[in-house]
Amino acid sequence: MNIKTITRLLLFFIALPLILALIIVLPFSRHLALNLLAIGVSVIGALELNALLGRRSVDMSAFEAVIAGLLLPAAALVDLFLGLPFTVMMIALWIGLCYVLSKPIFRTDRFETIIPTMTADILLLVYPGFFLAFLILLSRFANSTVLISVFVLMVFGNDSIAYVSGRLFGKKRNIIPISPNKSVAGFIGGFLTSFAVAIVAWLIFPDVFGASPAGSIVSGFVVGVTTILGDLIESALKRSASAKDSGTIVPGRGGILDSIDSMLFSVPFYYLVCEFFFK
Repeated sequence: MNIKTITRLLLFFIALPLILALIIVLPFSRHLALNLLAIGVSVIGALELNALLGRRSVDMSAFEAVIAGLLLPAAALVDLFLGLPFTVMMIALWIGLCYVLSKPIFRTDRFETIIPTMTADILLLVYPGFFLAFLILLSRFANSTVLISVFVLMVFGNDSIAYVSGRLFGKKRNIIPISPNKSVAGFIGGFLTSFAVAIVAWLIFPDVFGASPAGSIVSGFVVGVTTILGDLIESALKRSASAKDSGTIVPGRGGILDSIDSMLFSVPFYYLVCEFFFK
């Protein structure tokens, strides 16, 4: 194994236990510690995305990027404590969109840049903040400690096993042009890991996941697929910006967005599965 692989594995075996400890040891005030971390991660992720957009000359100011990353996760946290699922968050989204959509009214030059700039602004408002808001909203469930822990294991287990199995057994590559290093073996290994975690969680916590495995089967399938899609979406953004990584803050991974891309696309779907099966 090369140094990059070793670094990624060390990060997995260090960072994952720390995140699980944060979820399990500090569940107080509806996982306030985890949720504040999620807000901070959203802000850093928004700054990284803004830098990627800047490579195509369509970025916001750094201050606007911070507000965009902060707005929806912070609104979700307020929503969580008010007991009004989605209400405050949707109001915050509406306010943010009103601001973004009103900006062109005050432009006096370079009208040809309005469409790409507005598109970039809306993307920055939604990614990663809107997606991380659902991670915060998971704290509203009665068994949130177990549900969030299992989700984290499904996502990061998928991501790590996909990487390792791809390195060891991935002979068939370049199947998706946007991410040519991904392999069939990696996709299969990652998907099966998410599915296996979901089934094991059902066996260990039948009081949380129900007598029937149906909900766990659905969650394993949904997270297994969307985790892979989240990684590919991030690859598309970086390739569009001609960037190898979203940043340099995480050793062996790159930026914050490189580290949470798999989670971002999967957490809204997992939230909906929990709402339907595990409420």
